[in-house]
Amino acid sequence: MMALTERDRRAIGIGAAVLIVSLGGAFVGRPLLHQHRVARETLARELGLLSRERTLLAVAPHLPDSLSAVRTALSLEERRAIAVAAAGTAGIRLAERLRDAAHDQHVLITQLTETPGDSLDASLRTVRVTVRAESDMRGVLSFVRSVESESPRVRVRALQIERAGQGARAPNAPPSDDVLTITATFEAPVVMRSAGGAP
Repeated sequence: MMALTERDRRAIGIGAAVLIVSLGGAFVGRPLLHQHRVARETLARELGLLSRERTLLAVAPHLPDSLSAVRTALSLEERRAIAVAAAGTAGIRLAERLRDAAHDQHVLITQLTETPGDSLDASLRTVRVTVRAESDMRGVLSFVRSVESESPRVRVRALQIERAGQGARAPNAPPSDDVLTITATFEAPVVMRSAGGAP
């Protein structure tokens, strides 16, 4: 058996040191770094939670007043909503409202279509009705103002105005500047009531 030279012993020592450092990094250093990262993320999450809890504690004394104000505002809004026992009748109620306003403002409705609304929960939703109508500028403005200002609360979701017959007019026919065609989508909140509840 050959004896190891000083150079061989030094190479084996360096190799063993490198192996020990590599194994230490793999089995000790990396898990420690992972634990440090997890601890840092946990600390950040807990500090965020603590900050939110402190904010909640700061506003807690004012919550009853805020809740009361929200309930009052919601009650007022519910009075201006369409209250129905069946979802299908909400569109009919809004359509009647639009027909009445159009009649009062001398607006001729040529088409009226209910379009899908949003359902916020089991008792609160919206209903939309799209109207195509004709009138002059004064009639159009009065009609929209009348619909938006009365109860139930109705808002204009989309509005398009153009000259009447613009697409079908003969090439040499004079333009009809007085008569306008409007296409408008109106939206109203709907509160679902039980069949025996208040209308």
